[in-house]
Amino acid sequence: MVSRAATVARAPRLRIFCIPFLGGLGSVFSGWVRHQPEEIELQALQLPGRPPRHAEAAHSLYPELVDALRDALLPRLDAPYAIRLVFHTI
Repeated sequence: MVSRAATVARAPRLRIFCIPFLGGLGSVFSGWVRHQPEEIELQALQLPGRPPRHAEAAHSLYPELVDALRDALLPRLDAPYAIRLVFHTI
């Protein structure tokens, strides 16, 4: 669920988990790397059902998605963190 960190800080002052818009890819955050301090670690989440995880079934119910996000994030909460949600509307 959490992709390889776009930036890796040895002892991050802050770890930012970035969740793309529905149907979006975690790579949408790749440009953020050059605009952040080195002590901030950026980790993009890649949801199932989207490349490169297109072979996995997408979650059709929000409670399932929330449970999967919780399970993916809990082991990585060993540093101060923030969650960045990106929403797009038409």
